[in-house]
Amino acid sequence: MNRAKAGLLILLLIGGVGAVVRFPNLGTMDTRADEVELLQFLQRGVSVSDYCAREISVFKEGRQMPLSRVATAVFVRALRLPATLFTIRLPFAMMGLLCILAFWLVGMAWGGRRMAVVLAWLAAINPYLIHWSKVAHNYSF
Repeated sequence: MNRAKAGLLILLLIGGVGAVVRFPNLGTMDTRADEVELLQFLQRGVSVSDYCAREISVFKEGRQMPLSRVATAVFVRALRLPATLFTIRLPFAMMGLLCILAFWLVGMAWGGRRMAVVLAWLAAINPYLIHWSKVAHNYSF
């Protein structure tokens, strides 16, 4: 097996570990107020533009913009997914998996495959990255 294929296999294995720790219980773990509010709007059938307009109208200085919630609403509506806790958390879990790839690429640029493996592994098992990959909240995005 050549080095490129071996590197890809290692990345896929690390990504698999990352998926295993991020996706179970995605739709059943405790919710936050922001997640419940987003879920209720999506279940009521509110359009993404109306939701975005509402979020901007209630925006207060010093708070975070509702980019994560609007992006999640676009994701759910564009793919015609049912509005569930799982589907509103899915984009965050997918971004968490992409963080593993990003750390791999940084490692390859900074120090080669060994550094890439270390950084990707740390991203895959980091409890903070895992937690924020499982909730639909501003801090996660």
